[in-house]
Amino acid sequence: MAKKRANGEGNIRKRKDGRWEGRYVIGRNEKGLPKTKNVLAKTKRECEEKLKGMGFVRTYRSFLVNMYHIRCLEKENVLLDNGERLYVSRRRYPEVKLTFENYIRHLDFMR
Repeated sequence: MAKKRANGEGNIRKRKDGRWEGRYVIGRNEKGLPKTKNVLAKTKRECEEKLKGMGFVRTYRSFLVNMYHIRCLEKENVLLDNGERLYVSRRRYPEVKLTFENYIRHLDFMR
């Protein structure tokens, strides 16, 4: 059986009509099935930019992470609230660190 995606996890894919779709899980319904949201764009980069505007950050070529679910940022990893560690590439670390710090500051401002 396939692993269930946690809240905030998702994917980016190219649809048959040529547009790119970024889909992510926002919760579960009463039957335990995932409730998803999606964004559509003409290019993969545009789709990723739309997701970044919703609190996602690319930590590695294959990881696009929702900052709401990051518990801790380490030098080479992000620790998620489900205990999973995801790799952060050296090239992307400065951007991830700056984006995450701005996200934390925004949360502190909201309190």
